[in-house]
Amino acid sequence: MSGFTRRGQLCYKSYPTFEQNGQKHTATTITKNSIVRKPNPVSACNPDEERNGALCYPKCEAGFVGNGPVCWETCGKNKNQGALCRETCKEGDKDVAGVCWPGCNEGYHDDGALCRRNPKSYLKGCCGKGCNNGCKEGETELACTCFRGAHIYAKKSYVPRTYAKKSKGRGAGHPLRCKPEQLGFSGLCYDPCPDGYSMTVQGTCWQMCPAGTQDWGLFCTRYVYNLRLPPGNGTVV
Repeated sequence: MSGFTRRGQLCYKSYPTFEQNGQKHTATTITKNSIVRKPNPVSACNPDEERNGALCYPKCEAGFVGNGPVCWETCGKNKNQGALCRETCKEGDKDVAGVCWPGCNEGYHDDGALCRRNPKSYLKGCCGKGCNNGCKEGETELACTCFRGAHIYAKKSYVPRTYAKKSKGRGAGHPLRCKPEQLGFSGLCYDPCPDGYSMTVQGTCWQMCPAGTQDWGLFCTRYVYNLRLPPGNGTVV
């Protein structure tokens, strides 16, 4: 009979993957191997969500950024001030404690809120009547010298516009999940088991029993079939 081995008046079914323990045994067992997996905390959200703290929320639309259950408008190039945005100063102007101060005109020194020009004098190159090497506009001609007096003027400062951000609610959120490739047990996540193993107990990958065997927890068992032949014709019954 195919798949059986005859020993005297008994036939034993063959199991190549198991050790042959003799005709007196009615069952053969093997001990399963196990692999312990390290637990990891839940840390993942769905692809269309983002993590904020310990919760997952729907992603905000373009131009908004999430903070808990609310999507707030971004300020772009302007300055972020919590629920407000403040416009930046004009190009070339300085922001000092929320006030925009312009720069000074060419030739002037910056003295904070003031612009200062020092006095200046120089020889114009010729003297007397008929001299066509005159002084520049705003300068005074004194004999052979051009003179420009000191000058100070106050800057015109301004406060940039502040405006409230737009906001949109996005729900209360939900708890974090395990990553798609991980196995979840009691709020913890574990790396998947290798081929031929399954996680039936939290944190431990147990070897699966081969085909034709029964699973008894820590063991796999295969049974021996004792088929007794009647005397004479040798027919299996």
